[in-house]
Amino acid sequence: MMAKLLLVMIALSSCYCSAQVVQPPSPPKSATPPAAAPSTAAQEYLDAHNQARVEVGVAPLKWSQQLAKTASLQVRYQRDRQNCTFANLTKSIYGGNQLWAGGMAVTPRAAVETWVAEKKFYTYADNSCAPDHRCGVYTQVVWKKSVELGCAQASCSKEEASLTICFYNPPGNEAFPLENANLTTRLVCKFIRSFKSAEIAWQFFSWVTYQPGITHDIYTISRMITKLARHGCVHLVDLLLFKIQREGMKLSFSTIRLVIDFYGFQGLNDVN
Repeated sequence: MMAKLLLVMIALSSCYCSAQVVQPPSPPKSATPPAAAPSTAAQEYLDAHNQARVEVGVAPLKWSQQLAKTASLQVRYQRDRQNCTFANLTKSIYGGNQLWAGGMAVTPRAAVETWVAEKKFYTYADNSCAPDHRCGVYTQVVWKKSVELGCAQASCSKEEASLTICFYNPPGNEAFPLENANLTTRLVCKFIRSFKSAEIAWQFFSWVTYQPGITHDIYTISRMITKLARHGCVHLVDLLLFKIQREGMKLSFSTIRLVIDFYGFQGLNDVN
């Protein structure tokens, strides 16, 4: 008689701070440009997430091809270079949930339901989690301010396992001390400048994007470009330059010169 395959699942969330109390959402201030319809697997990831979100009155997520591509690159790297182990997402600019499963393949819905299953260990009233459980994977699924989702899975034949990673933007399980502060663009510029890490500065910049009563202007965007350029974050600089062009903004001469120097330096590196 064939022995039943034992399915072993381990879930992990990249948590920044304590879980957030879920509240009815306000519509996001910006949206991702229209993209192609999600694949069957992508739609299954999306539907499973949004089913959990609607149960707590949170707006549905939208599928992001960029996040899906990032997740795909990450799971393939873990499969090919890290023996299918969990990825270290502590420095990621996105929120992340991971699932390692051994014994059989895991469908997108089953992966998400594994994270959502932690809901029964989460106490909404005092924002706490039962001992020995990871409520962060659940709270990331239903995080109010996360609006985009992208997932991927890799099958690891050598380990007879699979690894699933979902990325969320903006990240969940994160709280800045300015949650209830009266933010101004001048204050935002000061904070961006004060961060030593470009990744943390970008997380803060993204967080501000979804705060009520404030909109990024040429000053906050210029400050963010300066920080990113000095740390070599090419794709994020490109993203903000596209935003500036689309919205008809004009950079200061000093920022333009920095960008020119930055791309010149990158070009020399590519040649070398």
